Amino acid sequence: MNLKDKYDIVIAGGGPAGSVAALRAAQAGMSVLLCEKRTHVGLPVRCAELAGYRDDLARFIAPDSAFITATIEKCMVMGPSRIAYCRSVPRSPIMLDRSIFDRMLFENAAAAGAQAITNAEVCGLSFDNTGRATHASVKTATRVRSIGCDFVIGADGTESSVGRMAGLPTICQLPEIYSCVEYRVNQYSGRDDTIGFHVGSAVAPHGYIWIFPKGNSEANVGIALIRAGAGTAASPKTYLDAFMRDYLPDARIVRTVAGGIPIDGGLKQFVKGNVTLIGDAAHHANPFSGGGIMNSMEDADLYVQTLLRLINEGKTHKCHVYEQIYTKKYGWILKWQRRAQKLFYSLRDDEIDRLFASVNAAFGTADQFNEMKFYRACFLAFLKILPPVVKRNIQSRRQS
Repeated sequence: MNLKDKYDIVIAGGGPAGSVAALRAAQAGMSVLLCEKRTHVGLPVRCAELAGYRDDLARFIAPDSAFITATIEKCMVMGPSRIAYCRSVPRSPIMLDRSIFDRMLFENAAAAGAQAITNAEVCGLSFDNTGRATHASVKTATRVRSIGCDFVIGADGTESSVGRMAGLPTICQLPEIYSCVEYRVNQYSGRDDTIGFHVGSAVAPHGYIWIFPKGNSEANVGIALIRAGAGTAASPKTYLDAFMRDYLPDARIVRTVAGGIPIDGGLKQFVKGNVTLIGDAAHHANPFSGGGIMNSMEDADLYVQTLLRLINEGKTHKCHVYEQIYTKKYGWILKWQRRAQKLFYSLRDDEIDRLFASVNAAFGTADQFNEMKFYRACFLAFLKILPPVVKRNIQSRRQS
């Protein structure tokens, strides 16, 4: 492995965020070292694997049947009263095989000119007296090398080691984390084109359960809970196992993964000097759903665009402006998703049922989901439900 003494950018993490950042930087003619600490890119898969739409994905990688496992046409939501609402969805989101998807993104970055290596971990950073990182320590199977760099990108996930080394405040408090467990199952008898969500205190207090089909009688079935708000000692796995017994008794579990997703709406600071965190490392996942594949790639793309402009303008000492640029384009969306999440999980079961019934009634007999009509219906339904919720919150604050 012939590593150079210096690169324009050293990137930690070979997931979608890191690979897209490496791709864009290499396409712009920058020298890039992309480091993935695991032996195999994309493994183990720790993701529900529901992505966005083909045309959105095509901005970063050509849609390929090698990693698209299912096309989603319908969405079913079941509330606490076990009434199911099902609608067709627009534009047909897709299910991925992340093990293949991530590897192809990584290989595309390499094909564009980035030096992309596995079994390589960014394990240290050295700084000059102005606080800029000048070298990254890269640990491979045989040695640790100090690599010179002009910029460092941390795309190394929620528990970002690059963030800690740079002194960025990356810790997420318990009320700001989805604790997740997911089963990959086969012998799944549901429809391959329909995703499902189940909510309510009986199945997932302060959280939800998902069923995402992958085709060929396989599905990802998982749970996300905010443990601090659930008011119960039961673990996510306990609820998920009960759900499997009640709803999917014939499905066979072939793989189990667990982890945490930051849902705090993004770090307040994710740039320090010439070190920048992107994707999950910057907590840029959707605070309501926990989804982050498209978020990560959009983040990477926007950061490299910003960096190239700063280089052209001779203003690389102002990398911190990316925080404002990101917030203006994407960050405000995360803040609203965070508010919606907190409001939704403050509802009682009967209020959730009323919300779902009201939104469903707004569509009438039309099967097709309409995004603007959905948001308008949610807003109007929340207005009806809000007064008792506000009253409860005021009383809770007074008691505490």
